Order: sequence, then structure tokens, then C-alpha cells
Amino acid sequence: MYNEEGNMGKKTKITICTAIIALFFGAMNYMIHNSGTKEASRKQESYTIGDLSFYNDRILYVNCWGGLHITDYCRLVSYDPFTKESRIIHATNGFQGSPIYSWDGKKIAYANVELKRDASNICVMDADGSNQQQLTHDYNDDAKTTDTPTGKARRVVYNAKPSFSRDGKRIIFARASMKRQRIRGYGEMYTAWDIFEIDLGTKAIKQLTNYRFYEISRPFYLSDDKRFIFSGTDPAMPGLWAIKEMDLREDYKRRYQDNTIFIMDGRNNELKPAFTYGRWTSQPSVTKDDSILFLAVTNDMDGLPPKPVNYDLFLKKGGTIMRVTKNQGHIRYPSISYDGKRVFFNAYKEGMKNSSEYIVNNDGKELTEVAFPVIGPKKGSKVDH
Repeated sequence: MYNEEGNMGKKTKITICTAIIALFFGAMNYMIHNSGTKEASRKQESYTIGDLSFYNDRILYVNCWGGLHITDYCRLVSYDPFTKESRIIHATNGFQGSPIYSWDGKKIAYANVELKRDASNICVMDADGSNQQQLTHDYNDDAKTTDTPTGKARRVVYNAKPSFSRDGKRIIFARASMKRQRIRGYGEMYTAWDIFEIDLGTKAIKQLTNYRFYEISRPFYLSDDKRFIFSGTDPAMPGLWAIKEMDLREDYKRRYQDNTIFIMDGRNNELKPAFTYGRWTSQPSVTKDDSILFLAVTNDMDGLPPKPVNYDLFLKKGGTIMRVTKNQGHIRYPSISYDGKRVFFNAYKEGMKNSSEYIVNNDGKELTEVAFPVIGPKKGSKVDH
């Protein structure tokens, strides 16, 4: 599976495009790639925004024109990296965060992000872009800022990271209740995350967790449509004093070594990892048969120094865990196709400017680099291969 340098088999470039510069966009984990494409008359740049969703052989991605914090025009694009077929599904002046197909491929859910209003709302539409519906209606224009021991903070309602139930009747998603200054570094982040679901028939919204996670991944229903899986860091509980919150978080880390993948059902939400595997297991996604793709730190198992931190992907099928990558770097936004055949992820190594997207078979073979087509800035522009 691996060559002598510890890398996966020969990489195949699907298409050639300009380099992509990866940046973080707040705690929403929207990956923003600068493709370097510019149009002098507009003085704009083209960006591709994640999280990216992988449905069998089709990838959903968002291509925007504008600046890092102001988007002028965005398209949601469906792309097949093998046939190179692209199709613009939806366009907006905001951007479509965390798009994802339903399990039957007939619908798409996404978070409609309006930066000027500091808002993100869950939407759903048919896979061809028709019959668009906004399901949540939360805006934070008038949110008040308060001083906290860790800096300024605002109470918000910020919805993100949707996915469908297996029967297509509900959408599960993450909601942040606070926007605050980062403890380390600059800028602001959304935090105090919990899991919610919305019934697509009645439009009723139900809260499923109450742990105010510092960061959270996209939640997924398991095949029984009752339990759901996600990862969340630094849980807290309502009503705890700050010192008690810190004690709870530190106790969890001592016991479970940052294994942060949970399976809950909205009723018996035990704060205990679904499984442990080394250090820092996180970012799960699932297949139709409930196999679980997840991310883990691999320095210890590879006999490497603790820094720089290396991440790799693993696939859990029942009681068996198989290593999918040997990247020796950072991996972000992993996703496994619903049929379980292929894995999609973003990767970069320490000291490198650029990150790249890859598809690999679930056994780690046939690693293929993906380069997304760029679309021109005008509203009538088509996909440029």
C-alpha cells in the first residue's frame, strides 16, 4: 500500500490549476482556498470554500468571487473528478456552507451564510437546485457584546454543518450560541456548539445535546435513524462555574486522551467516547453500513516526536480498524462516500504554503489529487476547465 518513503502509491493529477492557499475561517472550519485567479477590472479573487461533501463520485464545492471576508457572488457546484463533469447547482450573494447530499442523492442541505448579517441558516433544495427552502431563520444583527475573562463575546444563534437522516425526513445540524475572541491567536470564532435536528415535515426544531462544545464536527445519523455520531472538544455543562467547567474538561482529557468521537441518541447522552484509538480521534463520517472514517494523531504509533503533529485517516468496520493514509502532515475535512468505496480529504505538510485535495480508495490505494475548476466572476460565467 505504501512506498519506501511511507507515502501512498503513485499520485495521479486529474487536472492542472493554480495553487490553492489554505486558511481557516473561524470555528466554522470553512476552508478558503485562493486559486490565484484574478480579473483586473473587478479586482476580485476566486475562492473555493469547504467543508466539502463527497457523494459517491460527485463532490459538492462552493466557488466564490470576492475577498476573504466579503463575497460578491458564490456558486454551489457539483463536480465529478473522474469524468471532469461540472454543474452549477445554485448561486447566491452569500455562500453555501457545508453542502451535503441526502443519502439517496435527491436533495442537498447547506448553511446559507450571510457575512454582513453574521448569520448562517440551514436550507434544503432538490439536487438540481430547485425547490429551495430556508429552514431556520436566525440573525445576529443586534447581538450585544459583553466582556468575559477571555475577551469580548456575543450571544448568537449560528447554524451549520447539516446532514440528512437516512429516511430523508429530518436534518441534523450543529448550532453555536456564542461568538468570541480566540483564546490563542487573533480573530473571532463561533463556539458553545450543540446538536439540533429539524423535522422537514413539521419544521419543528429539537435540541439533542447540551454540552456547549468548544468545537464540533458535522453530525451524522447512523442507520437506525436514532443514534448520531460527531466529534466535539472541551465539553461543558449548563450552570457550571468557570472553574468547574475547566475541571470537567481536564478530567475528560486525563481519562480519554482527547478521543472526542461520540455516539448519542438525544436522550442518554453519556459523555464518553464511542471508541478510543491512540490520540485525538475526531472528524467522523459514515457509510450506509455504518463504517466510520475518522482522523487520529499518529506520532506515537509511528514512533515520531510529538511535534510537528501528524494526522491520518482510519476506517472502522465493526471491531476492525484499518489505516487509510500515511500522510505525515495535516489532514482536514475528511469525508467518505456513502457507498464506502472512496475517501476525500484536504492535506498539507508543515512549512508548505499550499494544501491539496485528494481522493483515495478505502484501502489506501490509488491516491488521486483533485483540482477544482474555476468559474468566472460574472453571473453568467460557466465552469472553466
